[in-house]
Amino acid sequence: RLFAFARSVIEKLQAEEDPALKAFIEKWQLEDAEAAWIKSLPPIVSSALVRDFQPKEDTHNLIGRLKAFARSIQSRYENGEAAGVRGIWVASRRLEDFIRRWNVEDSRGWLSALPLDVQQRVIEEFHPNDDTLNMNGRLKSFARSVEAAQRGTNALSNFMSAWGLTEGSHQLLMSLPQDVLD
Repeated sequence: RLFAFARSVIEKLQAEEDPALKAFIEKWQLEDAEAAWIKSLPPIVSSALVRDFQPKEDTHNLIGRLKAFARSIQSRYENGEAAGVRGIWVASRRLEDFIRRWNVEDSRGWLSALPLDVQQRVIEEFHPNDDTLNMNGRLKSFARSVEAAQRGTNALSNFMSAWGLTEGSHQLLMSLPQDVLD
C-alpha cells in the first residue's frame, strides 16, 4: 500500500511534459515508439532511468540495453529492493527546490541526468558569488568539476582496493598534485 501511495504522490508531482524526460529522449535520439514507451513507464522507473542510464560507448543495441535497464529498475522497485520510494521522492523535491532557488530551469535536463551522488554534492555545495551573471553556465562548470572529482575518487578507491593500500597510503596519494593523479 505504501508503494502505491508513494507512486500516486510522485505521479501528481510530475509535470505534464517532464523536461528531464524530454532531454533524455532528445539526447539518445529515440524514435516516437521508444519515447512513448518511456513515457508509459511508472514515473519512479522513468526518473531512475533518466538519472542512471549510462551505457558504454561501444553499445550497439541502445534500445535493447535501455529496455533491459528499465526492466531491472522496475523489478527492483516491485520487489522492494530499491533504496526506497521516500528517498527518491525526497531527492526529487531537493532538486526542484534547488532549481527554483538558483533559477536554473534551463539546466534541469542535464542536472536530472547526473549520477545521484554527483547531483547530491552539487545541490549541497553549489554556492556561486552574488554577482554571477550566467548561473546556468556557472552551475554546469561546477557540476563538471564535481563529476571529475568523483571519477577520480572512484578510480583512487578502486586502485587502493586492488593493491591493498592502507589509509596512510591514501593520505599520501591525496596530497599529490592533480596532474600526477591523472
